[in-house]
Amino acid sequence: MSLSFSVVTPCLDQAAFLPEAIRSVSEQTHQAIEHLVFDPGSTDGSRTIAADAESVTLVAEADSGQADAVTRGFTQARGDVVAWLNADDRYVDAQVFARVAQRFDAADPPDVVYGRGRYVSPDGGSRGDAFIFDDPAQLPWRLKTGVGLLQPAVFLHKRALALVGGLDPNLHFAMDYDLWIRLVTRGAKFAFLDEDLALAVIHADSKTQSMRGDSIQEAIDVAQRHFGFVSWSWALLQADWELTGQPGLTAHTAADQASKQIAARAQQLFDGYNRNTKTARSLLRPPWDRAMISTLKHMVRRAK
Repeated sequence: MSLSFSVVTPCLDQAAFLPEAIRSVSEQTHQAIEHLVFDPGSTDGSRTIAADAESVTLVAEADSGQADAVTRGFTQARGDVVAWLNADDRYVDAQVFARVAQRFDAADPPDVVYGRGRYVSPDGGSRGDAFIFDDPAQLPWRLKTGVGLLQPAVFLHKRALALVGGLDPNLHFAMDYDLWIRLVTRGAKFAFLDEDLALAVIHADSKTQSMRGDSIQEAIDVAQRHFGFVSWSWALLQADWELTGQPGLTAHTAADQASKQIAARAQQLFDGYNRNTKTARSLLRPPWDRAMISTLKHMVRRAK
């Protein structure tokens, strides 16, 4: 029996982008059994767009934020595979679900399928390839150094959601990062498709663009809570944002060849996060992985 897909889309005042998101779902050759759009009270016509779309089920009810809306969608979804597509994102072509379903149906079925993706401007212009961790076997240590998965290019089997439940309602930016960490920690099996699956639209009002500093800080807080330390790469990304305004979403940022000013600020941040007894205990507790060893080496070099 063919796998069924459910798509969950949280939406608030996204009328400029929602039609394209809806179209990218409705035109899939492997059609979704439902596209749930959760709108707590848009005033720009988004609700009308969703209500008028034959492929959409509009859930017009109050929520406590994006994480709450997505979790409600995860709970209500009837499909075998659940996708989380924000209203200002879209799929790259009409065969995405078919390719994802084929990977789920392989002889070694995973719990999560993810792929590559690109950032684009509202008019479709390229803003660069998303930085992706392309080896699922490395996720347990690489997630300690960054996010590395593009949220709309991730597909979750219902058995994966059964492992972790919904999103953390206390998070506003890094709820996807927190979800990936919890899935890996609980033993979910990830599979990678080496191809573009989704486009994330970068625009002036997107949280990724307009509140990037808050987003980075919350992700760092998530990493520190889960792992007990903050990697040098996170400190470097935060310093790069503070000093240059580079979003740090693609593989190539100013931090790749860090200036002395960025490196100095990153060192201040790194020391502030890690030079305490609690972090030392976390890092000295085996088994050690590459992220922990790298962090320890950086601390030792700094102490000399």
